Amino acid sequence: MIQQKYLNRRQLVHLAVLAVATRHRAMNAERSGTDTLGQKEGIRMSESDSGIFMGVDIKSTRLSALRIAAYGSGPHDEGDFADAAEEYGITVNDVIGKASYDALIIGHTGWSQERLIRVLQKYVSAPLRIFSQELFIETIRTGVDPYDQGSDSVRRAMSSHEVVNFLDQLCPEWETGRIDQVIEKPKAPSTPKEGVLGLMGYHVGATKGRDQRSRREILRNAFKDPFPLHVRQKIHPDHLALWGKPGTQERLQKMASTLASMVSSRQNRRDVRKHAESIGHWNADLEYLRENFYDRLGFDFPWQLTSSFDGHQS
Repeated sequence: MIQQKYLNRRQLVHLAVLAVATRHRAMNAERSGTDTLGQKEGIRMSESDSGIFMGVDIKSTRLSALRIAAYGSGPHDEGDFADAAEEYGITVNDVIGKASYDALIIGHTGWSQERLIRVLQKYVSAPLRIFSQELFIETIRTGVDPYDQGSDSVRRAMSSHEVVNFLDQLCPEWETGRIDQVIEKPKAPSTPKEGVLGLMGYHVGATKGRDQRSRREILRNAFKDPFPLHVRQKIHPDHLALWGKPGTQERLQKMASTLASMVSSRQNRRDVRKHAESIGHWNADLEYLRENFYDRLGFDFPWQLTSSFDGHQS
């Protein structure tokens, strides 16, 4: 294998963009038909194999005027990444020290929770834009800053990064580009009073039930998109982690098992006939998930089978 330390900077840049393009393609394949990274929000994915910053007027991007620091490596070595950026007129500083920065690039490895807490404590009530190396590169290449596109764009673009769950616990609403608070000791996981789907507005039955079109729009959003802020605030990250990433087999499997467990719990009750309408809604929505996502995307986990009881048997 070619060792990076024997390569010049321009070769490093070329290898780096190949790595980024490969990572983007893998992420898009994992989403299995969902929107490509940031595409819905206007962040374009280039398939060019030129250097990371080649062909871009650095002065045309807002990031070139920001004070930038980096912490951790991955997919590129932290020092090599800073050197490549410097070659194109972008200074990336080490996060050590008392200096304050406008943007922080966090690698996939080489960072600790304890040190990250100390770093972020300097920015309470202050603006700070957090990037992965891949997202920073794409922002420089396109001139489109996801923080200018809204928090959903940031969360979509950072969804595969290992630091996201920790940031959700540590700094609620970090994806807005501002650190309002740093919670050093996140609360221990507890069983939520209302589930993820319920918090997203999914309800069945005659009393509080939503119509079929509304229910399926909620289910579609729950499968394809990052969870809304109010869900992330009320559900502990450890619980949300069980749902997997948007558009994945893990996400659909969790949704299907949740609906199936609701059917099962009502069918085993003596007053099962009182819940006939709810059971019918859940079964119909399970079929919707199977036809529109499970079958179309070729997932292979065992599908949830539920009884077709509708409350009208003798």
